[in-house]
Amino acid sequence: MQITVSRNYNLSKLHKWLDYELSGSTLLILSYFFTPAIILAVVAAIAFIPLLVKVLILERKYGWLLFLILLIGILPYGMVGYFKTITWMTSMSGTMIALFSGLMVFYFYCAILRLFLPRWYQEEDY
Repeated sequence: MQITVSRNYNLSKLHKWLDYELSGSTLLILSYFFTPAIILAVVAAIAFIPLLVKVLILERKYGWLLFLILLIGILPYGMVGYFKTITWMTSMSGTMIALFSGLMVFYFYCAILRLFLPRWYQEEDY
């Protein structure tokens, strides 16, 4: 008997993690605990990025990897100047604005990736 690993194993693992979403009531409850929720969101993003990068490299999706680097590494710091002009955000520091916009952009990237991921699956040879 020969054991074969599916070519789509890494994709299905990534897809499983991207399919996990919080319900509206959970988000409502987390909004009352702002600081722990932000810390949890940052820790979840930091923990998820290595798996995401690994799958993108193994699947040779270098455009998506470059898009991730641009969105997370460059865009949040460019958004600081724009968000500083909004009156209720003038009291926030630039680092805090970059953190919030980075989280927003990362989770937006994950939502878009979740829509495109099913197109990457390959036919299995048995």
